Amino acid sequence: MQLLNLSKMQVKFIQTLYDSARHLKAAEYLLGVTLKLMDDNRVLAKCLVELQKSTTKIIEAAIHLDSKKGELLPTGKEEMAQVFFEKKGKKLLEKSELEELKKILVFAKRHKETHLEFVRKEKLVLFGKDQCKILTEEGLKRSIMVLKQIIFKLDKKTEGINTPFLLKLFDRL
Repeated sequence: MQLLNLSKMQVKFIQTLYDSARHLKAAEYLLGVTLKLMDDNRVLAKCLVELQKSTTKIIEAAIHLDSKKGELLPTGKEEMAQVFFEKKGKKLLEKSELEELKKILVFAKRHKETHLEFVRKEKLVLFGKDQCKILTEEGLKRSIMVLKQIIFKLDKKTEGINTPFLLKLFDRL
């Protein structure tokens, strides 16, 4: 078996990438099935939370993938995101993919800090201190597609160790 010769960092990478894929699958299900059945656009907010969890796990997996033996890794989510976007992410992902990850994190942060949010015409409107952000179903679908591409791109960096699990999870077999 190939899994027996893996380092602790590679095992941690595999676990976090798979966790990211699970959260992404949950977001995809919420958007594709639950939103249609319930016809309640508050599901958009739950989908955003799942995308934020997936994004956080992608960042953690990328840091584990790119770290060297003995290197001290960041522990907090914000510290991890900062290290990823300043150093490690530029080596692993394209600029547009990094911007999509940042956009998801900004929307999720705004969702947590918002004083007022409401649903109007299939859009989730978030009011902050000085700005208004609008979240749509199409925007979330685009984010899901980009995150899937990132997950498979990171998996290819390890010769596709996770690919059979990811394909099964995303129903591509």
